[in-house]
Amino acid sequence: MDRWMVCGDDAQTQEAARRLHEALPQAQLSVCSSAQDLRVALRGPARGSSVLVAGPCDGVRPINLAAAFAADGCAHEVVLCSADASGSLISRARRAGISRIVRDASELGRGGARAGQAMALPAVPQADWQAAVPSPPASVAAGPAPKLAPVLCFASGRGGVGKTALVAGCACLASSWGMRVGCLDLDLAFGDLFSCFGAEGPADLSELGLLGMPAQALDAGTLARLGKSVAPGVTVWGSCELPEHAELVEPLAGELIRGIASSCDLLLVDTSPAWTDACALAVQVADRLVLVSDDLAGGVASLAKAAALSVRLGVARTRVVRVANRCVRSGDDDDFLLQAHVGLETARSHRVLFEDDVPELLGAGHATELMAGRGSFSGSAGAFLAKTLEELGVLPDDAAASEALAWSERKKRLWPFSREVA
Repeated sequence: MDRWMVCGDDAQTQEAARRLHEALPQAQLSVCSSAQDLRVALRGPARGSSVLVAGPCDGVRPINLAAAFAADGCAHEVVLCSADASGSLISRARRAGISRIVRDASELGRGGARAGQAMALPAVPQADWQAAVPSPPASVAAGPAPKLAPVLCFASGRGGVGKTALVAGCACLASSWGMRVGCLDLDLAFGDLFSCFGAEGPADLSELGLLGMPAQALDAGTLARLGKSVAPGVTVWGSCELPEHAELVEPLAGELIRGIASSCDLLLVDTSPAWTDACALAVQVADRLVLVSDDLAGGVASLAKAAALSVRLGVARTRVVRVANRCVRSGDDDDFLLQAHVGLETARSHRVLFEDDVPELLGAGHATELMAGRGSFSGSAGAFLAKTLEELGVLPDDAAASEALAWSERKKRLWPFSREVA
């Protein structure tokens, strides 16, 4: 069932909620007149709901409210209701990651079979509508959930796009900025994230499945013992030493993510090309889903399918980040992004440049040395990571992090005796 949260504290909000209920009578609908309470609810019991910003709230303009909800990344989609949206408002909404703008809430019921049926139904009387709209969950007032580290889940529609390389590189960069980084390899059968750091073997999780360990037994001590420190400030969990043990560990993926996130400053989750149940869970709970792709043959189709699947799993479009990996300096990613638009309408887009020696260095276990250099891969990966952490509000107050935030691709002049310019 669709869940909608209508935000606003004026008469227009009540009218918008009534029209939305008429258009989508099967949807679960709540009205919230406190922006702060709604933001708390979206981080907890109402996470994954869609939000309709129908009017001002707490003295804040609707466009600013919608931009804040989009930046939080906890809503399935954020819709702004504006009867007279100007071109500048539409442009600002697009930059803020707001999913769409509608003139009237009834427009949200158009376009699908269910919506067509809903529009044919008689209008709901005012008294019946008020009974159908519950108050926000009581747990909203209980305060935010216990603080966990932000989770970045790296996924793709196929293998070979450099996803594991990007995870390893981001782990080294974040640790060099002073963060305690946890890496969970959810390619439990064949994952090799550990090898990028020169470790001799995986931080084997088979014990969890072989002992039939219940979820509540995954305490801090157990997790610390199973993790493997692979670089200063970087700890890796996974995969399984024997691939056949993977299916025994998968049911504990949720507790692994929660437990690791409570013991570090940033959790990076690497997934398998085939989206197992464990990977799908990580995709759903992540603060940011990073869809990694390249521009080789078949890349558009696999990216589009992965994006569409994430939307069907309930991932808010505002939580999706798209990374075009293995790019070259002359590559132009704009056309590729437009082709793979399914589920990526409001996704942030980044390009990560690859140099010829990146696979060789990572294959030899020199991720730390690679990211300590000033090459295109470390620079572009750092820019992606810094911008994402800044968006989440957790970018460290570190000179190197600030430098990464300002990084830009260096280009060459197209005439003889040129020199590289920023």
